[in-house]
Amino acid sequence: KTHLLLTANNRQKDGSLKLKAQGLANQTFKQYINTLISLGKDVVFIAHASEDQNGDQIIYRPDLGGKNRNELYRIADVMGYLTTVTTGEGKNARVINFKPSPTHHAKNSGALGGETGEVWVPDLKAHPTFLADLITQAKDHINTLTPAQLAAAKAQEELENWKQSCEEA
Repeated sequence: KTHLLLTANNRQKDGSLKLKAQGLANQTFKQYINTLISLGKDVVFIAHASEDQNGDQIIYRPDLGGKNRNELYRIADVMGYLTTVTTGEGKNARVINFKPSPTHHAKNSGALGGETGEVWVPDLKAHPTFLADLITQAKDHINTLTPAQLAAAKAQEELENWKQSCEEA
């Protein structure tokens, strides 16, 4: 968006982007991501979580601005929430949860983590290909689905994320 601000016609009086320029920025972003995907690249976005309050419930979602958040939700095959848990032995362990819940946003077209959607993060020094292995597992699962199954799964996940967003609004 920064390069669009260089053109005076794209700026409002307060210095922010005009609506038309925001649309152009979002379109450029989508085209860039689609270009990377068409080149066979795996695209990974990592974001901090923002905390939103819904009554007494705290909901964690990716801290992404504007329409990009909705676009990333739509195009993502998987979206996980990384957190730290205490094991039965009292040690801290990192877990990525790919199953959507009332407390966090997630998406799991790749069927990662089985029924629970939980994937325990190993020591990355001992397992340096952990993320690449997760991506491969997700892609392998997605590639076994028929186009109709894939469309139905994506539609269901989009509906769940939309419902969750509506409840939080």
